[in-house]
Amino acid sequence: MGKRAKSLTYAVIGLWVLWGGTRPALAAQDGRLFLGRRTEEALRQAFRDAQIVDLRTCKVPSVVVLREAIGIPPPRIRVRVKVFKRDRIPDVLRPAFGRPGVCGVTIGGRYVAILDTGFRKEYEDILGHELVHAYVTLVAPKPLPFWFQEAGAIMFSTGKVRKFYGMPSASEPRMIVGKMVELDPTYKQKLHSFDYLMKKVGRERFYKWYRKCVLTGEVNPSELLGQTTARENRRVGKPVGIPVWFWFVGLVAVCIVVGLGCYLMRKERSITGRLIS
Repeated sequence: MGKRAKSLTYAVIGLWVLWGGTRPALAAQDGRLFLGRRTEEALRQAFRDAQIVDLRTCKVPSVVVLREAIGIPPPRIRVRVKVFKRDRIPDVLRPAFGRPGVCGVTIGGRYVAILDTGFRKEYEDILGHELVHAYVTLVAPKPLPFWFQEAGAIMFSTGKVRKFYGMPSASEPRMIVGKMVELDPTYKQKLHSFDYLMKKVGRERFYKWYRKCVLTGEVNPSELLGQTTARENRRVGKPVGIPVWFWFVGLVAVCIVVGLGCYLMRKERSITGRLIS
């Protein structure tokens, strides 16, 4: 097995481990699993004065990529977006923000909650990330895998594993206060998986595959990589798998040739025997 084949095999195995070993994203769960009446009512109360976002006309860059570059038809359902202070998170949202580092959550594709971090640019990036979750959740016919959800949300919002956010200091003139935000290893791996796929097959084919995944709810990265391997084999002259029907037709042809040969040999012997006699 060559180095290229080995690297491809490891990549496929890694993607399948990510797919099978993680739970569906929160954004992909709640909208399809029917929120209870109390939860639904609590969310309505928490988002009663939220900003309403129409994904059909939204100008957030990540949404524009999904809608115009990739060509995924936007959902008609509008999304409610609201920023919360950390010390004023409603009880219905506290479990979603229980994990350290979580600054934004999407529930059912219809509700987006963002924590106020004090940095405008960080808010814009979190909004772009969560609106990707909302978009694909509302479009997909069934929940998408967690790794697929997060990889897409990261790629189409910031596309980076780390980013610095800063702003002028309120107390120190000519000073910048800020922070460096870095993805944890799990999320880095998810972004790298998409980076690998796009590099391997090209942006156009990757977007086409991503669109199909969202519209069908079926995510199979090995299908995309398998098509690429077949093309590479043809390009370098390596044999590609031969269909079963081809072998069957070939076998029938061989049988006909052998049968015809036997018939002609018998006929020739018969004629030769008569001439000798």
